[in-house]
Amino acid sequence: MSSNTKIRYGFYNLSVGENSDQVNANALCRGDIGTDECRRCVNASSHDLLQYCPNQKEAIIWYAKCMVRYSNRYIFGVLEANPLYSFYNTRNPSDVDGFTQVLRPLLERLKNLAAAGSSTRKFAVGSETAQDSQTIHALLMCTPDLDELDCKSCLEQTTAEVFSCCYGKQGGRYISPSCDLRYETYTFYDPIAEAPPPSLLPPSSPPTEGKEGNPSRTTIAIVVSAIGSLVLIIIGIFIFYSRVIKKTGEKVKRYTRKWTRNSCKKAIYRFQIRPR
Repeated sequence: MSSNTKIRYGFYNLSVGENSDQVNANALCRGDIGTDECRRCVNASSHDLLQYCPNQKEAIIWYAKCMVRYSNRYIFGVLEANPLYSFYNTRNPSDVDGFTQVLRPLLERLKNLAAAGSSTRKFAVGSETAQDSQTIHALLMCTPDLDELDCKSCLEQTTAEVFSCCYGKQGGRYISPSCDLRYETYTFYDPIAEAPPPSLLPPSSPPTEGKEGNPSRTTIAIVVSAIGSLVLIIIGIFIFYSRVIKKTGEKVKRYTRKWTRNSCKKAIYRFQIRPR
């Protein structure tokens, strides 16, 4: 799968063989890593999968940055939230309730962002600061062959596991064949991939008619404003000079004035593994 150079968005799927000998496989990389790193991860995972699970009809392996899966069943576009595995940090935050009050809406917001993604990418990362000044970083993603409702359903089941089995833990990863959730109190993904929260997004401009769109409208408004100011200045100068000439009967020399415009740690944690 990783030898397919046409795929540069981190999701591969492939079917080989016929009838009872058909193999269906897919691979998903985290949305914050590049194409080359993704291919290396898929290659390494595929190699280990065949070593750890030889002669199996169905298997799946999760790495930190990718997962690889194959099956003799049809798996494309099919929601599978089980088996669900929990890897959680054994440490608790100093203020468990305050931490949870920040974590819950953060996961909800990222769930909706990830599910609303395209058929090539359903991935979201974000962070919020808890009351004890700890910053919570979270990552949620689905295999992009799922539709929005199935992605939401998978992430909702995974989020429920966070608050049922592992309430009050300050970090953890929850993985299933169709979706992945992780949160930590340290940055574990590329910060460039983090989108600002909705309140910080600039408001969209209303659509305008014409080929040039909004930029030309803005330019025209600036030009008209500048011309209007210049006209007022010329009129003011004319009136001033007219009054002076009328009063003194002398010629007044003209002066030009130049106008200027202001330019507007990595941390190591012990994890426990709990299959659901």
